[in-house]
Amino acid sequence: MSNITKVEVRKLKNPKNSLVGSGSCLVGGLVRVNFTIINGSKGIFASLPQHTYKDAEGTNKYVNDVSIPDKNLYDEFQKIVKEAFENIDNQVPPNTVEVDQTTGDGIPF
Repeated sequence: MSNITKVEVRKLKNPKNSLVGSGSCLVGGLVRVNFTIINGSKGIFASLPQHTYKDAEGTNKYVNDVSIPDKNLYDEFQKIVKEAFENIDNQVPPNTVEVDQTTGDGIPF
Protein backbone atom coordinates (compact mmCIF):
# COMPACT_ATOMS: atom_id res chain seq x y z
CA MET A 1 0.00 0.00 0.00
CA SER A 2 2.45 2.58 -1.22
CA ASN A 3 0.46 5.78 -0.74
CA ILE A 4 -0.97 5.23 2.75
CA THR A 5 1.80 5.96 5.22
CA LYS A 6 0.02 5.90 8.58
CA VAL A 7 -3.26 4.60 9.97
CA GLU A 8 -4.62 5.66 13.37
CA VAL A 9 -7.60 3.96 14.99
CA ARG A 10 -9.56 4.71 18.15
CA LYS A 11 -12.12 2.58 19.98
CA LEU A 12 -15.23 4.26 21.32
CA LYS A 13 -15.56 3.91 25.09
CA ASN A 14 -19.31 3.39 24.70
CA PRO A 15 -20.02 1.94 21.23
CA LYS A 16 -23.38 2.88 19.73
CA ASN A 17 -25.09 0.20 17.65
CA SER A 18 -22.59 -0.87 15.00
CA LEU A 19 -20.33 2.21 15.31
CA VAL A 20 -17.35 1.02 17.37
CA GLY A 21 -14.54 3.43 16.53
CA SER A 22 -13.00 6.04 14.31
CA GLY A 23 -9.72 6.57 12.59
CA SER A 24 -7.68 8.40 10.04
CA CYS A 25 -5.09 7.58 7.44
CA LEU A 26 -2.33 9.71 6.02
CA VAL A 27 -2.08 9.48 2.22
CA GLY A 28 1.26 10.36 0.66
CA GLY A 29 2.16 12.43 3.68
CA LEU A 30 -0.14 15.17 2.35
CA VAL A 31 -3.79 14.25 2.84
CA ARG A 32 -5.52 12.97 5.98
CA VAL A 33 -8.73 11.00 5.47
CA ASN A 34 -10.99 10.40 8.48
CA PHE A 35 -13.24 7.36 8.64
CA THR A 36 -15.53 5.53 11.03
CA ILE A 37 -15.10 1.92 12.12
CA ILE A 38 -18.20 -0.25 11.89
CA ASN A 39 -18.86 -3.72 13.29
CA GLY A 40 -21.16 -4.97 10.55
CA SER A 41 -22.70 -8.34 9.79
CA LYS A 42 -19.41 -9.41 8.12
CA GLY A 43 -17.14 -8.00 10.83
CA ILE A 44 -15.04 -4.87 11.33
CA PHE A 45 -14.58 -2.45 8.42
CA ALA A 46 -13.71 1.19 7.75
CA SER A 47 -16.51 3.33 6.39
CA LEU A 48 -15.03 6.10 4.26
CA PRO A 49 -16.58 9.60 4.24
CA GLN A 50 -19.92 10.01 2.49
CA HIS A 51 -22.92 12.26 2.57
CA THR A 52 -26.61 11.84 1.89
CA TYR A 53 -29.16 13.76 -0.10
CA LYS A 54 -32.77 13.26 -1.10
CA ASP A 55 -33.55 12.64 -4.75
CA ALA A 56 -36.61 14.01 -6.55
CA GLU A 57 -38.78 11.24 -5.07
CA GLY A 58 -37.59 11.97 -1.52
CA THR A 59 -35.46 8.83 -1.24
CA ASN A 60 -32.17 9.09 0.65
CA LYS A 61 -29.16 8.59 -1.61
CA TYR A 62 -25.55 8.13 -0.50
CA VAL A 63 -22.56 9.66 -2.27
CA ASN A 64 -18.96 8.75 -1.50
CA ASP A 65 -16.77 11.75 -0.68
CA VAL A 66 -13.67 9.53 -0.66
CA SER A 67 -13.29 6.22 -2.45
CA ILE A 68 -10.55 3.73 -3.25
CA PRO A 69 -11.34 2.57 -6.79
CA ASP A 70 -8.64 -0.13 -6.93
CA LYS A 71 -10.09 -3.27 -5.29
CA ASN A 72 -6.71 -4.65 -4.19
CA LEU A 73 -5.78 -1.34 -2.58
CA TYR A 74 -9.22 -1.09 -0.94
CA ASP A 75 -8.92 -4.63 0.44
CA GLU A 76 -5.42 -3.90 1.77
CA PHE A 77 -6.66 -0.70 3.45
CA GLN A 78 -9.54 -2.59 5.08
CA LYS A 79 -7.13 -5.31 6.26
CA ILE A 80 -4.79 -2.77 7.88
CA VAL A 81 -7.67 -1.00 9.64
CA LYS A 82 -9.22 -4.25 10.86
CA GLU A 83 -5.91 -5.59 12.21
CA ALA A 84 -5.06 -2.27 13.86
CA PHE A 85 -8.49 -2.09 15.51
CA GLU A 86 -8.43 -5.70 16.73
CA ASN A 87 -4.90 -5.26 18.14
CA ILE A 88 -5.32 -1.71 19.45
CA ASP A 89 -4.27 -2.64 22.99
CA ASN A 90 -0.93 -4.05 21.76
CA GLN A 91 0.15 -1.09 19.60
CA VAL A 92 2.80 1.49 20.51
CA PRO A 93 1.59 4.21 20.57
CA PRO A 94 -1.67 2.39 21.15
CA ASN A 95 -3.56 3.68 18.12
CA THR A 96 -1.00 4.06 15.31
CA VAL A 97 0.18 1.69 12.57
CA GLU A 98 3.07 2.71 10.36
CA VAL A 99 2.57 1.22 6.89
CA ASP A 100 5.47 -0.43 5.03
CA GLN A 101 6.62 1.77 2.14
CA THR A 102 8.71 -0.81 0.25
CA THR A 103 6.49 -0.89 -2.85
CA GLY A 104 5.11 1.68 -5.23
CA ASP A 105 6.47 4.72 -7.00
CA GLY A 106 6.26 7.08 -4.01
CA ILE A 107 3.94 9.47 -5.84
CA PRO A 108 1.19 10.41 -3.40
CA PHE A 109 -1.58 10.75 -6.01
